Amino acid sequence: MGEPLKFVSETSGDLVKLVGYREIILSIGVSRSTIERAVKSGELPPPRKFKARAVWLASEINAWAEALFAGRLTNLANLATTNPDDLGAEELSQKALDLAVLAVSKYTGQQVDPEHVTLSYRPAASEDDEKLTLQRAMQGLASRISEFDEPRAAIIAAWLFPSLRPYFEWRDNSLAEPEALLSLAKRALDDDEWERMVEELRAAHLTGQLPGGRSH
Repeated sequence: MGEPLKFVSETSGDLVKLVGYREIILSIGVSRSTIERAVKSGELPPPRKFKARAVWLASEINAWAEALFAGRLTNLANLATTNPDDLGAEELSQKALDLAVLAVSKYTGQQVDPEHVTLSYRPAASEDDEKLTLQRAMQGLASRISEFDEPRAAIIAAWLFPSLRPYFEWRDNSLAEPEALLSLAKRALDDDEWERMVEELRAAHLTGQLPGGRSH
């Protein structure tokens, strides 16, 4: 077998190192509740008191962490799925979070701070909700561009509606390409950027490159 894993250094100079909750959480990537459950189950010795802090020997934490990551402890998935109806939502979510932290740690090969992992729930939007969201977005856009002059409005229209693009005249056809249009639209939606772009084109005597509607 290889050398035991060292999640935290066990000495500081010639002194045996003591570690508290924060050091354990940051070094191993487990939550405080996971540590407390390990103490309660006997998997981890009870903490000592040192200057009003709960601490463990670093060697104790390394031994526990090695067993945890080697799978010699009770599997977290079993904990989360054993009689789940007997567990409250908070307990279940904490066990799920523990699993997520462990999974991310194993996938990345790095110790993950539980504070950087969150669980979220977003209910699926109904068709009516999606229509309302789209309607509000279009109303917001309409309000935003209502005062735009013709070239500025043409850029937004050409960006939003490909079917309208043939109706605009471009001195430089490359500006009508999707990526170029997206870049132009971003600038057109920003007042300062639009003024800057017009000044740049005016300085280069290229204002004719802005689109205008075709005459019929």
